[in-house]
Amino acid sequence: MGFWEDLRAKLRGDSRRSTEAADQDLAADLAKIRQADIVDLEALKPQLLDVDAFKILVATVKVSKALNENLAKLQARIKALGEDIICVAKESAKLL
Repeated sequence: MGFWEDLRAKLRGDSRRSTEAADQDLAADLAKIRQADIVDLEALKPQLLDVDAFKILVATVKVSKALNENLAKLQARIKALGEDIICVAKESAKLL
């Protein structure tokens, strides 16, 4: 392999490891949120900046709990909602 191919392979590997680490961090945060009661989650609302995104997060967690979904399914739902919801989930997990 040449220099550029080696560099490209290294960067792809680094990117993959970074993505995996971020996914694991998000899963840990979502595990905290999933275990929290809705009352505990609602108590966080005054401490968060994006209340609309928080309401979407709480609704998503409620649906996931009602369907008895596993953590991977909840993570997929939240990722599908976008970066704003992911940020609120991470922020909420730190406050729990």
